[in-house]
Amino acid sequence: MASAAITGAASLMIAEGCGRFSSLNEMLEYALAKVLEVVQAEAGGVYLLDEERQELDLVVHRGL
Repeated sequence: MASAAITGAASLMIAEGCGRFSSLNEMLEYALAKVLEVVQAEAGGVYLLDEERQELDLVVHRGL
């Protein structure tokens, strides 16, 4: 149950902040920071799928 509460809290914080960014990269950096804060982690990253190459690209990271 605690995991669901953490997920919900992170989702709410991200949703509230996403409308104020001018770029996808800024929004992803904010989202990563909030997720790391909620799960109390020091490192993480966001990967996006390059559909042409069928590969994941690390686009935002912290502490890696």
